[in-house]
Amino acid sequence: MTVKIPSDSLQYLESLFADCGRIELRRITPDRAQNRSLWFEEPLPLWERASKWAGDGISLFTSLSEPIDNYPRNRGLKDQGVKRYRRLLFDFDPLREKGQNSTDQELAAAVAMRDDFVDRMSDLNWPSPLLATSGNGAH
Repeated sequence: MTVKIPSDSLQYLESLFADCGRIELRRITPDRAQNRSLWFEEPLPLWERASKWAGDGISLFTSLSEPIDNYPRNRGLKDQGVKRYRRLLFDFDPLREKGQNSTDQELAAAVAMRDDFVDRMSDLNWPSPLLATSGNGAH
């Protein structure tokens, strides 16, 4: 069964692949026992794998940097494997006890802080970012 990629997500992934060539999808599980890392060269297979891996307590993320040409496909991307940094992640999370979810008010404050940051960076002529929330914070 093929999973349909929402148009805004497809546009982002196509842009990321154009910037980086190949992309690592990494899964982090709460116990770390089922952590995995796979490399992709096209959006659809990456999206399908991410859809299979998604679940409660699972963290998924992609690489944001261009790997060196001969970087092994069986390893997660490390600093020494980065050819060029292409994207920056800014993560706004409220301070809270480890293992505790954000309250609605904490999440709203994180989103407000992110939005203020985006406005300030826009004033400095930075490009428009991709905006997201994790459920506990904002990116």
